[in-house]
Amino acid sequence: MNAIPTTYKSIRFRSRLEAKWARFFDAFAWKWLYEPLDLNGYIPDFIVPFTRGDLLIEVKPLTRFSRSAIEPIQAKIKQSGWTGRHLIVGCAPNLDSDDFYEKWWDELETLGILADYFGPDDLGSDQCHVFLCPHCSSLDCWSNDNYWQCHACGRHVEKAWNHAAAQFTDLFAVAQNETQWNPA
Repeated sequence: MNAIPTTYKSIRFRSRLEAKWARFFDAFAWKWLYEPLDLNGYIPDFIVPFTRGDLLIEVKPLTRFSRSAIEPIQAKIKQSGWTGRHLIVGCAPNLDSDDFYEKWWDELETLGILADYFGPDDLGSDQCHVFLCPHCSSLDCWSNDNYWQCHACGRHVEKAWNHAAAQFTDLFAVAQNETQWNPA
């Protein structure tokens, strides 16, 4: 699949898919940076600075999450020296995944695969779900492996399953529509 360079917010993205995710992150009110740095030859698609630490986001044209698709991406991120959280997203939210990523709450919206480093050789990753923070009202994501703590305000969230599913689906549709016909 050939990437279609696309302009959004006066930024020329390498692909329409990256532009779509940038628009979606805007709907989350995330202050993203596009290809902000070079990590030993690896340039992440996005970095989102949060109170709890920066989140690296990698956009790939995946139609499902599988171990064979995710592990090489995670290996590349690890080889870059990045030791913070990272999120891998595909062609759209709510992609199917193989048994490696257990889908344990079918009613939750899945954003991608979120990973945390718990030590030099300990990478925990699982599906990333969406919720509405009751403290700061921002849409955020959490995984089964991480603490339910809002990235934006840093506060503990006890009811992370408050995920605003209808809002999530509508926001992604808007992001797709607004970037679909903006070639670079």
